[in-house]
Amino acid sequence: MYEIISPINNTIMKKSFILLSIFALVGCSENDLLEKEKPDQFLNVDFSNTINSIDPLLPYQSPYGNNILNGMNYPFASYTEYVFINETDFGLTIYPMIGLAYYDGKYDNKNFGWNLSTSLDPNVFANNQEYLKIITCKSMYFGPHTYESSVGNNQLPTLGPTILPSKQFFDAPILTSHENGMLYEGGKFYGMETGVHIPYDPNFPVTGTAGGWLKFRFLPDNVRDPRQVSPDWQPMPTNNISSNKDYWYNTKTYEICPGNNPVVGQGNIFSAVPSERKFSYKGKDYELKAYTTATQVIVSLKQI
Repeated sequence: MYEIISPINNTIMKKSFILLSIFALVGCSENDLLEKEKPDQFLNVDFSNTINSIDPLLPYQSPYGNNILNGMNYPFASYTEYVFINETDFGLTIYPMIGLAYYDGKYDNKNFGWNLSTSLDPNVFANNQEYLKIITCKSMYFGPHTYESSVGNNQLPTLGPTILPSKQFFDAPILTSHENGMLYEGGKFYGMETGVHIPYDPNFPVTGTAGGWLKFRFLPDNVRDPRQVSPDWQPMPTNNISSNKDYWYNTKTYEICPGNNPVVGQGNIFSAVPSERKFSYKGKDYELKAYTTATQVIVSLKQI
């Protein structure tokens, strides 16, 4: 028998996996203060270990916006390699959360070369909301001691089961062909719900959080406003949509990133979500981590 550790209520759910609805989280205030304010001071952040980063000041490395895929509707369409690493005896299940990667500078029912409509894009453009409709994909499973990396020239693998050796891809059945094509060229893997499958043994309880929501690291833990560190980021205009708070876009690549402001009324669904989770089992320590490099998006489960 296997069990999946549920991060939502810190209990063990046998043979089940709980997906927290993104619409059940606490709503945010309409006061878009960050859009009007400038940072009070610049912070000193150690970036000595940064290499090939799109913003070495934060530091932040990202494959989104490297402009390798020329000829696409998105001027910053990027070849992105997705890597899933599991170096443990446990199984790993994830539910990827995806959405549009870039802010084109305005709310006009278009995203660069793609026209948006509620008929063609009923999910990505639901309620005429142009940005940051986050879509949850079907689960992906990575067995013990496995390594998979994607192949092919795409930014987000949404179009078919030829991306990974296991034939898995970012499969969201609710998406239309138009939405899948748009995300294939200009989408982003924002975060995920995760679960670690640990053999049930009442004599060896799991300590820590073996699963839960993860987002990909953007800001250092002590920074809530990236303008305190780098001039290349601006707050994403919310267009009076409270769920769009605490998103930031890069003024050079237009990539959108969620911040880490945990204050109720000032954040979004990812703001208080960590980029790594640690747990212990039978005297060994493990780490579940989500991060990016200049060319890769990586999810890893390893013993530490």
